[in-house]
Amino acid sequence: MENTKELQSLGHAAGMYQQSPKLIAAGLKLAAVEKASTNGEPIRDVQPALMLNGVSYYPAADIVGAIAALARYDAEKLQEESRGKT
Repeated sequence: MENTKELQSLGHAAGMYQQSPKLIAAGLKLAAVEKASTNGEPIRDVQPALMLNGVSYYPAADIVGAIAALARYDAEKLQEESRGKT
């Protein structure tokens, strides 16, 4: 079986998930921080798997993880806001 990676650019992911590319980039960093704190590892910079003609490509699984991290962050923020209103 061939070893392949599915890669996505931030622009493609932005269109697919209806989010800003800058927000997805922040989500990649947030996911890296969450992973490092969970595993007790140092926080590492998020690096693209491939850069082609100035466009950065990240593993699709990392993009999905970034979207999930952003969703968790938004949910926590909404929960905090709703507690403050009651």
